[in-house]
Amino acid sequence: ILASAMTNNQVVAFIIATFLSFILFTGLNSLAGINVWSAISLPLSKMSLEYHYHAMSKGLLDSRDIIYLISVSALFLFFSKLILDYKK
Repeated sequence: ILASAMTNNQVVAFIIATFLSFILFTGLNSLAGINVWSAISLPLSKMSLEYHYHAMSKGLLDSRDIIYLISVSALFLFFSKLILDYKK
């Protein structure tokens, strides 16, 4: 929804959504693996969607993972609302 709110072109919205999904799923874990970021490696890794999805893929439902997914969804919906309000 955020990518669609950012642009009127569906192809561009798809590219933006794919990029944002990649960053959330594997990009943050990849950044955490770089030795330059060693001070913030663990928090950056825990912010990635892959970290929270890994336990859920095994059938474990942890409240932290559910809260994370709801928070990320709410944050993106909030940003979408801000963009749509700004365009009015």
